[in-house]
Amino acid sequence: METDVIVFKTREARRCNIKHHRNAADLFDELREHRHRPRADVADIATDFDLGAAERRRADLSRPDAFADALKGSDRFTHVFWVAGIFARRPLVETTPEGNLAMAATHLLGPVEMLKAVHRLALASAPLADRPGQPYHLVVISSTSSYRVRDNEEMYCALQAAKAHFARNWARRLATDLPGSKVTLVCPAGMRTGLFEGTGQDTSGFMDPMAVADIIWGVVLGQTDRFLPVVIERDGSTPQVSFGSPAPHEPFFR
Repeated sequence: METDVIVFKTREARRCNIKHHRNAADLFDELREHRHRPRADVADIATDFDLGAAERRRADLSRPDAFADALKGSDRFTHVFWVAGIFARRPLVETTPEGNLAMAATHLLGPVEMLKAVHRLALASAPLADRPGQPYHLVVISSTSSYRVRDNEEMYCALQAAKAHFARNWARRLATDLPGSKVTLVCPAGMRTGLFEGTGQDTSGFMDPMAVADIIWGVVLGQTDRFLPVVIERDGSTPQVSFGSPAPHEPFFR
């Protein structure tokens, strides 16, 4: 199961966007495509990216030993995006060990191993004599499924919750290892991406991934806290943004 590692050369360093996904490429692509939008709030982004100099590489999420080679030559990062997506909606007893392992590898285990490789590179980089390594901004895209209860989506919801709680814990490690680093945890509701292809899910009333990407970029660029949890619920197809970590929903309403 492969993932792209795209390294953008920027004025200040290299901005490494790591795309971990199977079907949900749309949101990641929308984040990159902001350079084409005539918006004042993203005008500076357009001059900061040189897509012509982007390095596109491949890495297999099931082979952690290959991650270091995939990242070779990209030893300085400013932003890392974790965008994982593989979806299944079926009764748990109808799932297969292979399918569950694939979901775990795509959503959590593979990306965590890739992040370890990125973190080692950041620790080894010393842009300033008085700073231990290169701080970076990790943006983790989870889901409202991380706290909602959904029928026949036990594995998907559990892995989204694991991803979200990993982000909370990793923020503490980042603050210790690389002062100045940040973590943004984003939990969006349903979007019109390829994630639901073949599931029969009607996504016509879901959010536009471009609108969601616009919100994410605005939050990331303005963030000052070491950790910031963001929820993007939807009212119909309209994004509704709030900040904080919602408590997990109870399985039965009282």
